[in-house]
Amino acid sequence: MGASVLASPVPAVRKRCHFPFGVAGIREYLRAQGCKGVPVSDLLEHASSFPSMGGTMNGPLLRGLAAKVPDGLAIVELGTWLGAGTAQLAIGVSDRPVPVTIHSYDEFRVNRTDYAWAGIHHPELGLGLGQDTRAMVAAALAPFGQDVRLHAGSILEKRWTGGPIGLFVDDLTKTPIPFHHALVTFGPSWVPGVTALVLMDYFYWKKAERWRRDMLRVQTSFIEAHASHFEPIDFDYAPIPSTRAFLYTRELDFARLPPFKVRRTLDGRAAGAMRRVRRLLGWA
Repeated sequence: MGASVLASPVPAVRKRCHFPFGVAGIREYLRAQGCKGVPVSDLLEHASSFPSMGGTMNGPLLRGLAAKVPDGLAIVELGTWLGAGTAQLAIGVSDRPVPVTIHSYDEFRVNRTDYAWAGIHHPELGLGLGQDTRAMVAAALAPFGQDVRLHAGSILEKRWTGGPIGLFVDDLTKTPIPFHHALVTFGPSWVPGVTALVLMDYFYWKKAERWRRDMLRVQTSFIEAHASHFEPIDFDYAPIPSTRAFLYTRELDFARLPPFKVRRTLDGRAAGAMRRVRRLLGWA
């Protein structure tokens, strides 16, 4: 039976402090509101303002697991986007007497998917294609007052030297090469019996086109192939359908983990060829 996760308790409201997402000059803004100590309830309200593709919906899980990270261990998040999940992690560690460092990795550049999604759901942000979002995210996360370190660039270029990891959240590596790199980079720092994993795209493949499913099933296939090393974590709420969480229970030799092999279907090869044609014609 899996371990149970409960959200951190929320103290009574002392003073309402509102933080519109992306506001400039956050410290001056807070002073103007007379906000000195910020209760967690107000931070929850601020976190709810973050544009989100899943981080806010998975808030109870992220806050609960972050609160349980032992002292001296780090939190690693892959896929910051605009910081919705990062905000939930920051709330989870907000009442800790010993600070917990959150390392969050992302390109911090608005790609075509982000641009289209934000244009439909959050046109007020005015995000531009290729825009650098790192400063915007840092400003939005500032009110939480936590040690959040934003690492910009391709995940394939990253290395880990931050010590043992208590919580690993992956909302980025949906395909074999990035996921394999994430495992061999961060996996050796997972602690058996302690480290929790949140795989936001564990069942992402179920809603994909048939020819892409084998490639996008990589997270599910990895856990199934190493089931003796992981224990499912039960939810106390309904998460987004693609998310699953696990406790890392037995040491795995990540240095010997071979690259994932993915069967390419005829449909997949045809789709790849079509994408190349579209690029040559300037249609994509």
